[in-house]
Amino acid sequence: MHRTIRSLLTKACTHVGKGAGRARASTSLFEALEGREMMSVSIATPLPDATVVGSAPVTIPLAGRYTDTGVSNVVRLSTSQGDVYIGLFGPLAQATVNNFLAYVNAGRYDGTIFHRLTALSSDGIAVLQGGGFTLPTTNLTGAGTPTTGIPGQVATFAPINLENPTGNVRYTLSMARTNDPNSGTSQFFINTADNPSLNAAGTNAGYAVFGGVVASSQAVIDQLYTQGSANPLSNQWDLRSVLSGPVAGAFGQVPLVSNFNGEFPLRPTDYLSITTAAEVPAPAAAAVGIIARLSVTSSNPAIATAAIVNGQLVVTPAPNGFGPVSITVRATGFDNAFADDTFTFDITNASPTASTLQTRDNRAIGQWLGLYAVGAQDADSGIARVDFYRDTNANGTYDADDLLLGTDSNAAGGYNARVDTSAFSVGANTIFARIVDNEDLATVITQTVNMLARPTATTITPPASAVNPGQTYTVQIEGVTPTNSANVRRVSVFLDTNGDGTLNPFTDRLLGNAVYNSSTGNWVFTGRASGFETGANRLFIRVQDIFGNLGLPQSTTVTVE
Repeated sequence: MHRTIRSLLTKACTHVGKGAGRARASTSLFEALEGREMMSVSIATPLPDATVVGSAPVTIPLAGRYTDTGVSNVVRLSTSQGDVYIGLFGPLAQATVNNFLAYVNAGRYDGTIFHRLTALSSDGIAVLQGGGFTLPTTNLTGAGTPTTGIPGQVATFAPINLENPTGNVRYTLSMARTNDPNSGTSQFFINTADNPSLNAAGTNAGYAVFGGVVASSQAVIDQLYTQGSANPLSNQWDLRSVLSGPVAGAFGQVPLVSNFNGEFPLRPTDYLSITTAAEVPAPAAAAVGIIARLSVTSSNPAIATAAIVNGQLVVTPAPNGFGPVSITVRATGFDNAFADDTFTFDITNASPTASTLQTRDNRAIGQWLGLYAVGAQDADSGIARVDFYRDTNANGTYDADDLLLGTDSNAAGGYNARVDTSAFSVGANTIFARIVDNEDLATVITQTVNMLARPTATTITPPASAVNPGQTYTVQIEGVTPTNSANVRRVSVFLDTNGDGTLNPFTDRLLGNAVYNSSTGNWVFTGRASGFETGANRLFIRVQDIFGNLGLPQSTTVTVE
């Protein structure tokens, strides 16, 4: 019985700690690996030269472009915060890699938790430790001795001997152990900062480094470590007082998600957990990008800047920055060896755009016409003006011979022009809107407007003789165009009230509208000479078509005796 308890206690307390014999100075990983087979980063697929238009940021995936010959296997840990890809250093620590893969392939990391989190400021080391305990399936209560919700222990294989006990830099993977250097089993830790005190030095045996988190997954590790808090210790909880049995001592620094806040019960979803662990097949592993870190530089930030964001390259053109710039992506292995991948990023000006040129069909020649360049914009320098043209030579293409109708350089209210159509042709007329940006780049959009002849009447026949005051009279209106009465809205008759000889529809008196005579094809107006002056009274006749176009007024006289 005592042997069983002792065995469980030893496994439960498997740890990585500060301990005596810590190295006084940082030992570089490169120096520590001297004399061994070195890892080597290489460029699998170089970045091609690229030409882009405009100032929008460009995102370029980097997965699969760089490989590391020091990586023998890739494992994917599917965690509560996302997938973490780990490259294993077979050439440097084959026995340790084989041990880790044995747990992965046996499914013993599936449904486990990260049970320990430390920080440099309080513990002298910064690690996230897991692999030792299973995720409970029920809630853990905080009162009394719990009977449910206690993490179980991962079944372990035989301990392994310590190898490669150095190189504990940020994002590397190491074996946890007891004070016995050769006691490592299932537990591992991820270095969340450089931890030189965990390297072999003097009487300190060190901890076995056997893998590294690839650059594209490191943001997930950061999220696991901080859980949305700048201070990771704000998510660290001491659960020893609510646990019982030999495993209790392992739970003094448990990382939990921020919504726990120390309020029991502790739910299974409050742990940072590993759902599954699986080895990635070789073809897929090549696309993961097994590198310690990616960095990027731009030869000319005045043209474009560059950054690595979540394992991808983001190139951002500078405002008004155009021309070629050299972008260099550096892929660095965990041994600090690197490969530089340089390509040319050429930024050209963006031409302005507009969605449509809007106008109004069926306007009569001689009437004003509105033209609207809808959605005019420019991605980099802004719009200088919009010029409106008529296709004078009817070749369907904007050229220097076309007639400038108007210009608008004020974006307020949209780019538009009100143009005179006196010189337009009856039928289809091609209109151009030429959008010009501040770099004198231009885009032309086209629209066709259909023009009509102005409505009119050819002959106005007044009464044959003078009429008496109040007597009815008839005016014959012939040759009205449009000739189809269905296309005529009205033929209006006005009295020149002020006798100035000019139609003013707002002050002159509207006498009424003529009526169409289908038998003759003419229009007839019958009125009463009420309110007329003695002598000649001028009448104006104005034709309006169904599109609202107004003809030029014509006149006749009615004499009152």
